[in-house]
Amino acid sequence: MRIGYIGSAAQFYLNPALTELRKRHPEVRVKLLDQAPGEQIAALQQGEIDLA
Repeated sequence: MRIGYIGSAAQFYLNPALTELRKRHPEVRVKLLDQAPGEQIAALQQGEIDLA
């Protein structure tokens, strides 16, 4: 799973979500990409990331 994220959201939202994902689905590989919101939208549209 490729995830685009904003650094400021990681501590409160992304980190807890990833912890839970790893507990429930340890087989899922995650690639994190620190991106600005506009970059995330473009990456989603182009299929470069799965989640933003």
